[in-house]
Amino acid sequence: MKSSRSIISTASGSYPNLQLLLHSAQLSVSDVEIVPAGTSLVPLFLEKKFDAVAVHLSQKALIEKEIHNLNVIRASDYTSMSTGHIITTRQFAGSRPETVKKFLRATKNGLDFSAKKPDEAVDIYLNVNPEAKPNREFVLFLWNEFVKEFHYAEGLPVMESAAHWMEVQDTLFDIGLIGKKTDVSSFYETNFSP
Repeated sequence: MKSSRSIISTASGSYPNLQLLLHSAQLSVSDVEIVPAGTSLVPLFLEKKFDAVAVHLSQKALIEKEIHNLNVIRASDYTSMSTGHIITTRQFAGSRPETVKKFLRATKNGLDFSAKKPDEAVDIYLNVNPEAKPNREFVLFLWNEFVKEFHYAEGLPVMESAAHWMEVQDTLFDIGLIGKKTDVSSFYETNFSP
């Protein structure tokens, strides 16, 4: 990828992911030409005006519908960064612990169900979002890609730990995505896990 011409949206998570990938290859953003493109990422890449594009899963799915046999480099193959978090305040968790437990249990059950029964999950989604019904096949394709990308068919991800965050934080600090390290061990709670 060195010396390639890449397009990105600097206002999204794809830019830090690109920085992580470059860091893992002992490169930096100065080794590639980066052109911020905002929402025109997909059309510009499809017009073959750039060598590479840093995108999210839905944008990747759109590109793969047009260009087959892409060389896809996943940030998750090169970093232990987690893909998402559920965060609440200590005040809310302390005053409403049963609500937090029920929410986490419902989220886990919903993801379990959706990973095992994608057709039914998409139909439920389309009943709530009827404007997406004309694109049912794409919505199903995108959900299946999401399940595959995040290995939900193999079981839900486990809770991230403070030790894991410290490891990730070291990498983020090394490449300049964060300016200082913070001890977050007291922020992690597992007594609400479903």
